[in-house]
Amino acid sequence: MNNKEFQWFNIIKNDRDLIEDSQIFNLDRPFENEQLNDLLYYFRKKLNDSNKYKRPQGALKDAYKDLSTHYPENDLKRHIDASTALKKRIKDIEEELIGRYQLRTVQNKCEEYINCMNIDMHPQDVIDDIKSMVDKLEDSVTESESMTKEEARDAILEKYINCSKESVYIKTGIDGIDNIIIGLEESSHYIIGGRPSMGKTALGLSIQANIALSGIKVGIVSVETLTQGLVERLASISSEVSTNVFRGGTTPTQDEYYRFTNSLTEVVDNPNFVVEGTTNRSITNVSRIIRKMKRDHPDMRVIIVDYLQKIESTNKNAPKHNQIEEVSGRITDLCKKLNVAMVSLAQLNRESEKKQKDDKPEKPDLHSFDGSSSIEKDADVCMLIYRDRDANIEAQSPQGWTEKSIFNGDPERQSVSNLQAGIIVAKNRDGRTGLDRMRFNAPCTKFYSNDEFNKNSYSSFST
Repeated sequence: MNNKEFQWFNIIKNDRDLIEDSQIFNLDRPFENEQLNDLLYYFRKKLNDSNKYKRPQGALKDAYKDLSTHYPENDLKRHIDASTALKKRIKDIEEELIGRYQLRTVQNKCEEYINCMNIDMHPQDVIDDIKSMVDKLEDSVTESESMTKEEARDAILEKYINCSKESVYIKTGIDGIDNIIIGLEESSHYIIGGRPSMGKTALGLSIQANIALSGIKVGIVSVETLTQGLVERLASISSEVSTNVFRGGTTPTQDEYYRFTNSLTEVVDNPNFVVEGTTNRSITNVSRIIRKMKRDHPDMRVIIVDYLQKIESTNKNAPKHNQIEEVSGRITDLCKKLNVAMVSLAQLNRESEKKQKDDKPEKPDLHSFDGSSSIEKDADVCMLIYRDRDANIEAQSPQGWTEKSIFNGDPERQSVSNLQAGIIVAKNRDGRTGLDRMRFNAPCTKFYSNDEFNKNSYSSFST
């Protein structure tokens, strides 16, 4: 009796994410134990053939029932439940079981020819058959994209044909960004970088609100803000009413109250808004939430992650850049596997806050990401928020305005709800780079387009 087989089954039986990642789960009769092979067959069939099982436990329970019709006296469940092992060992156990499966398959093929020595077969036919068997073994446990060149051609043609219909690209609702990157594309990873308190989450939520209100389902997973805070900020962005009017002894106007509460109802009742905050910051938990979002909402096309450097890796003792590299890589892999546009928020280092000689903030670049260069390497598109922190402070002073500018040209008087902001598209794997000149409403933390100044080149920045 192979205890590792029972341990593997015990670990994955209640975890749909592990099932989806497992190489063994879809192999044909991978175990030495034939009853276990039959149980796996029924379990897999239940999960694949029916949408009635919200959790794997229900499918497994019915699989045991099917098994009992062929093996009435089997005690498989007792052996599986008794064979405990740590979840973190699943990969090691899988590798060992795959090795045994491959060796057993080779042995069976060799025994087949040893037992049939009298059959008149050409030696080359035997060699070709064994080679074919080895190739199939390798293919069965190789993780690679299954798309053929022909399928890739058809997908490319469909994508380009649909470009004119704007069905392939998902508009962010911020015109300047959409003008440069066209829109968000499924299976692509987008990074939005910003210095602390410069609007990473604000831009992510502004994009979510725009996309959801356009009729497309979009989710956000945050390890920084809980669900209540996310819903509150989405309502503030959608209504353009600051939550400050409900705090500190102030009283909102009737118009502000109705606008905010109506937007709050819209965020809650509109199924296109999917929101999940968590205090468990591990990449394993974040990945689990993202997978569940996509399972529960198959029509979801965009997922926003807030934010990369705050997510914990599986190895907390590793150097920080290695931890961030793991997190960034896992999120990138998920976006390809789930076929969603993934928008990850990331923090820029404080070096990018230095002032230039003209007292304007330094422009951030791809070297500004905090902790690891792998963030920009993993991304298909990198967008960097460029704002002046001092302008935000000055606009909230008693005078109520500022003329601090991050752009060339004459000074411009800005209110706290109409501040200048720049979004630098510093990397675009499949298209143009450039910038968008935008506005930022600080009280309701909303980014929006500045139609008067959409200039798609770095030349509009101060030098």
